[in-house]
Amino acid sequence: MDPLSPPVPLDWRDLALRLGDAEGQIKTKQYGDRVGRYGHWKSGFVDFMYREGRVEVRASLPKVLTGRNDVVLNEDGVHRALRNLTAIASELADTSLDLRLADVARLDYAYQWPVESVAAILEQLKVSFHAPRKIRTENVSPHGGRSVTWGYGTRSLYRFYDKGAEVAEQEAKEGFPLALDPAGFVGLTAYDRDRLIAGARRRARDQFWAESQRDKILRFEIQDRRRPKLRLIHEQGYRGSDVRNLLLEVLAPLRGVDHADLGTLIDSYGGWSHAAAFAAAGLYFAEHPEGLAILRQRLPRDAYYRWRRRAREAGLSVGTWTPEIPSGAFGDGCGIWRPTKVGA
Repeated sequence: MDPLSPPVPLDWRDLALRLGDAEGQIKTKQYGDRVGRYGHWKSGFVDFMYREGRVEVRASLPKVLTGRNDVVLNEDGVHRALRNLTAIASELADTSLDLRLADVARLDYAYQWPVESVAAILEQLKVSFHAPRKIRTENVSPHGGRSVTWGYGTRSLYRFYDKGAEVAEQEAKEGFPLALDPAGFVGLTAYDRDRLIAGARRRARDQFWAESQRDKILRFEIQDRRRPKLRLIHEQGYRGSDVRNLLLEVLAPLRGVDHADLGTLIDSYGGWSHAAAFAAAGLYFAEHPEGLAILRQRLPRDAYYRWRRRAREAGLSVGTWTPEIPSGAFGDGCGIWRPTKVGA
């Protein structure tokens, strides 16, 4: 069984007085003769939760450090953000919390690139990136932001998405300026007042979208919930080189192939009269891997494996973009538990 962090006993009355006890902040539920309590408070960009000796803290480290999540932190930034997060959690709990004793439940590793078109690259990734044993899911927001994800419901999720569109959506939802003169509400009916507010919200949302970097910032993100892997990262001190190696390991199929166009794929079959048909079929199965399940039911095993190999080759033959992560992208210090090396 995985080891657990030591319990942190907190007083519910003290939490309610300091942090609030409104509906939704502290919930009580009867379990037979036992009464269970659960508290959830939000302080800035930090979610603080408490349940019977267990303190849980959730936050976006870039937001904790910079107030925004459209940046990717290097190793030093992650360390400073973790220290800040621990200090915030200790203040909310009104007791000293030790980061070393934390039991990490989820970490996100990310890198992003400026590109000509996120949408075009996502179309390429749909046929050229094949995460083993993970189902692909595509989402398109009402305003055009796109994401392609592999592995929903698993402990490690891979996601490529339009970061500029995501930031615009968040800002439009949470931070729009409602610049309305209160005097303008005088004499208005409730219907007209609601229309005035809705119009202001719509104009603010349109402004955010007009100024956004939609379709220009591609982010790759790994959401990891594998406890043994997370514990190893925690014990090693959140080293930037480890994050870069993990990202490159997952992206290796995209980085290690010589990309070619459809014509080159057809030529790779030689002068065979059915080369074009096989290349087109390979591309279809690369983009629709669920179709391979039908082949498995109808063809002999060796034929099915040949088609699966052709689909993989076809998917890797149509790309025009490769993910490059510079060697110093995340820094190369010693980790948070030891002094960080000073660069030359």
